[in-house]
Amino acid sequence: LRPKNIGSFLRTRQSSKKTHRVMIKPIQTLTPSLEETLPLRIIRVQPKRAYPLHKRKDSIELVIVAAGTGDRVSSSQSGRANRIRIGTGDVFAIHEDESHSYENVDGLALLKIILQPLTRWLPISELFQLPGYYAMFHIDPKIQGIHDATPPFKLKENELSKVLCWVEQLEEEIEFKEEGYKFVSKGIIMQLLALICRSYPESHHSISFNRQTRANLGVAQALDFIENHYAEEISFERLRSIANMSHSGLLRAFRFCVDQSPIDYLIHTRIAKAKNLLANPNLNISEVSLSVGFNDPNYFTRKFKALTNLTPRQYRQTIFNPEMQSHPTDSEALSA
Repeated sequence: LRPKNIGSFLRTRQSSKKTHRVMIKPIQTLTPSLEETLPLRIIRVQPKRAYPLHKRKDSIELVIVAAGTGDRVSSSQSGRANRIRIGTGDVFAIHEDESHSYENVDGLALLKIILQPLTRWLPISELFQLPGYYAMFHIDPKIQGIHDATPPFKLKENELSKVLCWVEQLEEEIEFKEEGYKFVSKGIIMQLLALICRSYPESHHSISFNRQTRANLGVAQALDFIENHYAEEISFERLRSIANMSHSGLLRAFRFCVDQSPIDYLIHTRIAKAKNLLANPNLNISEVSLSVGFNDPNYFTRKFKALTNLTPRQYRQTIFNPEMQSHPTDSEALSA
């Protein structure tokens, strides 16, 4: 499964009736539509020459370099083209509306897994517990469009073999659509994402990388801690220790990567979790407040309203009766 040359990037599919070979086509002519009932598609690309910057709408592009080398080019906010050399085993994510291209290619063979936003169709809450998830799918893609790109995540040889095998299985499931193919396909994608997110921190600790890459991983580790301990008392010093960064370094990196301070991000996370709990009518407002880390229900109400323009009680009413025009109670009005 490990491509050794251009011809090896061709793949053979087996069916009960026939065997056929699928040739790689230029990216300009390879335009399959999203699978109707499974929001993903796989595109095998072997760029022959450089092509203009382009972008994709309403989807995430997970790119695996199966063979060869080339320059990955992305457009910065200033309009300057940032580039980084990529090679066999490299993996990176491209967010929707991110302009990108490839230049100076030498036998470059790419596997592109085009995904609609993951939270819409995969049960990936446990994936949020891995630092690699935040670094791979949130921090790294944003960084590419701001300044010179950081070294991409690289799979080990045995990991790349697994991924290529899973992609082959995924292609067959999507093509032949045997009974239960959607269930199997989702399982394959989840295995692939888990392997990447588990391996990301180890990969970046084992290679030479710059200060910004180290900062990105530190922020990702802090985000992971917040996701798993948001209901606990979390101090800035605790996050600084987890990220292994200085006070000013963590504050600067956090604002750079997620556009918020660590404490603001913690509050936003707690409010997001509170929204989910408010859908449970058996929990009162005080119980929801305590469950997400706010010891003072009045402070919780103020923060909730500041971020949503609704009190927790009003928000709950919109869940169970969206058309109800609710008004704050006396106690809520005083709290707000």
